[in-house]
Amino acid sequence: MQELGLNNTIEHINYLGLPLFRSCQKNVDFNFILDNLISKHHGWKLKSLSKAGRPTLIKSVGLALPIYTMQTTMLSKKLTSKVDGMVRDFWWGCEQGNRGTYLKAWDHLCLPKSRGGLSFCKSSEMDQVLLAKWGWALLNEDKSLCCKVLRAKYMRGKEIFQCSFRSSDSWFWENVVHTKDILRKGACRLISNGKDTSIWDDPWSAGVVVFRNEDGKFTNCFTFRLVVSEPLLGEIMVLCKGAEEALKLGYSKMIFQNDSSTATAALKSNRQEVGSLHHNIQEQVAAFRYYVDQLELWEVSWIPRNCNGVAHSVAKWANQNNQFGWIDLSSENGTLPPALAGMECL
Repeated sequence: MQELGLNNTIEHINYLGLPLFRSCQKNVDFNFILDNLISKHHGWKLKSLSKAGRPTLIKSVGLALPIYTMQTTMLSKKLTSKVDGMVRDFWWGCEQGNRGTYLKAWDHLCLPKSRGGLSFCKSSEMDQVLLAKWGWALLNEDKSLCCKVLRAKYMRGKEIFQCSFRSSDSWFWENVVHTKDILRKGACRLISNGKDTSIWDDPWSAGVVVFRNEDGKFTNCFTFRLVVSEPLLGEIMVLCKGAEEALKLGYSKMIFQNDSSTATAALKSNRQEVGSLHHNIQEQVAAFRYYVDQLELWEVSWIPRNCNGVAHSVAKWANQNNQFGWIDLSSENGTLPPALAGMECL
């Protein structure tokens, strides 16, 4: 600092709109986000905005203000909660001492419109996504100057999944490393000759949960990244995920079908028998029982593999197109329906 002619006591220096030096009080360094949001909020007039205008203003201004900072900084949960709280209050008409009426939870409003929400974004999740983009860029060998510096200084020939951080590393690198778990959920290694792929450690398979209604019609499905090397564990993890998502959708009666007789038998075990199962699947079986015990009625049944073609086709499609999350099978168009054509035993 002295060599650069700067005083050691200098604080609150900004560079490109962000604090150049960080203090021990992280929230204090980024309180300017709340100050900017408050100033914007005071200029918004609820009475002059329609119900359609409010979400537009929230998405384009309220939730967009912190995005610039979030691209390099992991904000504290306390700060992101305050941002979401101010936006939530505005949506429900809280102003000048009027608390308004909160008819829906914020979690529900943040769901996609196809699932009954308004597609608002939680600030903490958006923060993680923006930082994970740097990890994704490193995985795809992006040629930007920032990625080149990170590769040369921290990675040194390793992949982001193999990297860690030390206390002496920069806060930016630490934030990027923290997003590895997010990348593992969606990253997919494309197999060519298999020379650089580890079947034990690399994410190369997908899990698929397919939902049908009481008429047998396919409604939607959920795809996610599987990072397991044991087929039995993978089968049970898929059924466990299906039970979890069914509860989120509000279903009370479920029939779980699977083409693995071993997985089906394991999931039919009662609580006293779980401890006698193979140790690798005990945790997932216990989790499955926890979810289904909240259902009104449930059953696990085995089906032949040739009757489970939809799940396998969707898994292949998800891997090839790197598409993970909810897929609406009732209205999906494009490359997915041909993958489902010709399926038998539906």
